Amino acid sequence: GRDSVEGLDCWGLVADVYRTERGIELDPLTAALSGSLPDRMTAEDLGRFLDLWEAERERSGHWRRVETPALLDVIELARAGFPHCGVVVSRRQFLHASAEAKWCVIESWNRPTWERAVRGFYRYTGVEAGP
Repeated sequence: GRDSVEGLDCWGLVADVYRTERGIELDPLTAALSGSLPDRMTAEDLGRFLDLWEAERERSGHWRRVETPALLDVIELARAGFPHCGVVVSRRQFLHASAEAKWCVIESWNRPTWERAVRGFYRYTGVEAGP
């Protein structure tokens, strides 16, 4: 959550990309975790994030799991037990908010850091905003 001025977490980045690139307002999932987000989420907060993301996919009916990702699909990852997400920006690459780098980075999901962490890819199938 949060915003592009205060800093974005992984879902906040996804939401910002969807808002600016597709005109779609995604639910602020992370805001529902605790009312106000700490600088670092606990393992419990992150587990609740995954539960909320799964519930949002089911509730809205606007997300479909896909085997072959395309531009702007959401990639779901879990590294060292922590959930994470990003946006597909090219073949085998995704944009994500990096806690280690403290900014947004583009990385390949088939490099050792991420290849075993990929849980799936999801495509938004809802109605997009008009021009």
